[in-house]
Amino acid sequence: MMNIRDIQNALIESADLVALAVCRRNAPKSDMMTRRKLYESYPNDWLDYHIKRKNIRGIKAGAAKNSAILFSRLEVEALLKAEKIDGAGLK
Repeated sequence: MMNIRDIQNALIESADLVALAVCRRNAPKSDMMTRRKLYESYPNDWLDYHIKRKNIRGIKAGAAKNSAILFSRLEVEALLKAEKIDGAGLK
């Protein structure tokens, strides 16, 4: 059962996701990050786990063979928050 502090934290985290969604809507490129930036910002083993299971999907930035693969910061943050709420996570 969640106590009042847990509910407060969940609401704050939800507001953070809404702010990211607004930024994404207003400037879609600002939401996207390269794999390198992703690995600098989040735990590598956690990312490997979810990229392998396709919970986090990249989008190729261009048609060229060596075009960067970009990931959505909003999607990554939403997955982190969902795991926190669910009590799941990389074990």
